Amino acid sequence: MDHPTPDHKLLGPEVRGAFVSRRAGVRDLARRSFKWRVPLRWYAISLLGPPLILLLAVTALHGLAPLRALAQNWSLIFTLFLQTLVITILLNNVAEEIGWTAFTFAGLQDRHGPLRAALLTTVFFWLYHVPSFYVETRSCDHRIESVSH
Repeated sequence: MDHPTPDHKLLGPEVRGAFVSRRAGVRDLARRSFKWRVPLRWYAISLLGPPLILLLAVTALHGLAPLRALAQNWSLIFTLFLQTLVITILLNNVAEEIGWTAFTFAGLQDRHGPLRAALLTTVFFWLYHVPSFYVETRSCDHRIESVSH
């Protein structure tokens, strides 16, 4: 059964960060968000790496059956998977990444340095996502069990 998005997700780190930092912070965020700092090959690696790692892991865990199913249903990659991926990335991941890295991490890095800021951001990121971990499954044990099968 699908459960509604938890209310805390409606005010993600990007919205809270914009509220706290006001207009100057939002302007700075926009400037940093659209500044490309790495060569294009890193974008290719970041886009192609995870699916390839997933294919290798699934093959290692379940043999060749998933690859055969993928080969038989290859058109779903273009008609379903990629569309869902793009929508998810644009509506969820990009905004959340901007919030965590531009507001939370950047603010903590100024005060605590990069390593401590990364560790603190990880804690806040985890705390932010814990409620949906329980809401979507109704228990932590169920989620862990479903992942292990």
